[in-house]
Amino acid sequence: MRIIEIVIGLFFIVSAVTKLIDFPGTISFFISISGLDFALVKTGLIVLSLLEISIGVSFLINTWGKQIIFFSTICLLSFFIVLNIYFFFKGYTNCGCFGTQFTSTPLASLLKNIIICSYLLYAKYSCKKINLAAQ
Repeated sequence: MRIIEIVIGLFFIVSAVTKLIDFPGTISFFISISGLDFALVKTGLIVLSLLEISIGVSFLINTWGKQIIFFSTICLLSFFIVLNIYFFFKGYTNCGCFGTQFTSTPLASLLKNIIICSYLLYAKYSCKKINLAAQ
């Protein structure tokens, strides 16, 4: 299970870094898709990238089980799932998950996010709690 945690952490970090590598191109991509204001997209992209990096690092150093990291990861992945469903039905060929560096179809990204969410929920609720007071 530790290997899966490392892979998930790397997915988050690579996703954030690839968005930041071509920051102006990624901003233009999201403006063209959303039609939102430049300042809003720029701020949102910075916050999203920082959140993705912090979640990725928390997986790599094995602190993802803490409630706040678990909750924020599930919320972020849920947001991406909804966004990918929107992109899929609108007919976009790139979801922008990796900025403009790599093309990822909305369907592939949707499946990846569902698999990651399923793993997180399984890992979170299948682990038995150890009661130290009973020992």
